[in-house]
Amino acid sequence: MGINSLDKYLAEQFPLLKLKQPLFYNFPVGIRFDLGGNLEISEGRMEQCYKRSYTLFSEINKSSDELFVVVYVDSWDEYPINESEPQVFNIFKKYFYGKDFSCKVIKDKFEYRYKEPEDLDDTKTYRFFVKCRVEEINFKEMIIAKLNQSVGIAPFILGDLYFVNQSRNIIFHIYDDRGLDVISSSKHKLIEIYKKYREWILEYDREKIDQVFV
Repeated sequence: MGINSLDKYLAEQFPLLKLKQPLFYNFPVGIRFDLGGNLEISEGRMEQCYKRSYTLFSEINKSSDELFVVVYVDSWDEYPINESEPQVFNIFKKYFYGKDFSCKVIKDKFEYRYKEPEDLDDTKTYRFFVKCRVEEINFKEMIIAKLNQSVGIAPFILGDLYFVNQSRNIIFHIYDDRGLDVISSSKHKLIEIYKKYREWILEYDREKIDQVFV
């Protein structure tokens, strides 16, 4: 089987990068944004997470941009892929406009992404992705469902979700309700959101991020 379009693109624009957490620490050019801060859920934590996430997504991704929507799910003997796969395919049915994108999903199987030397071989990672335009996805609802996953609120989506913008060479990844990572093949593509949303940068990594963009 030949190399697929996603892997070919990543190899050209993000050499040696593996799409896995923590994305910010896996690539030299990126920003880590704080989402929830010190707020509790009762104090509007999730509303702040939603607003910051889709504000940043909208700033980065324009409607006609070509995008890979990528979902990773891990599977092992007690949790076989056939139990989680219907929930994953539902993402490509529920959060896309106009047509059922689930029939276009490309599915791949890999060695467990976070495998340690002492780990057994029974855990595998499955990757599901489609290529589309930004205007074809309901990104606000998808972002809300992704953030809900980390706190157990319905509706939520299963898996580790990445938005890979092929038009702008930017990758957008919400790791949970604490924060999100944005990386790029060039710092010039992120300089505007760095300046505009500096107050949202995670304080722990601010010095490292400033060294890249100042």
